[in-house]
Amino acid sequence: MTTYRRETLEERAGELKSYRITGDLIDETGNPLPPGNLSALTLKLFDENTEAIINGVNGLSILNVDRGNVNAAGKFTLDLLPADNPILNPDVLEEAHIAFVEWTFAGTKKGGIEIEFFVFNYVKLP
Repeated sequence: MTTYRRETLEERAGELKSYRITGDLIDETGNPLPPGNLSALTLKLFDENTEAIINGVNGLSILNVDRGNVNAAGKFTLDLLPADNPILNPDVLEEAHIAFVEWTFAGTKKGGIEIEFFVFNYVKLP
């Protein structure tokens, strides 16, 4: 069984600035997934309009390594690097990026969250 959801964040990321995303990892019944219950946790980062992969982040393991951390209550923190937040289209004020976090648990079960966030183009700010 695979369960996915989508969220849109209100807080904007600055172009080429660090950005922190937090959330909950849950199974299909809504129960939290601590790191010991996960066999994989990966990140794919892409531009929503063009689907271009950003900073080579495509299937990157984040299970308590690199940009990711998951605590015993299933709460995750994702710390994006400045290079993870470029503006790909210099003509826009902001652009939508997607952080797709996907996890595997209980053998072959999968879950995921598509997190939409917006990156400000500082050059275009009024």
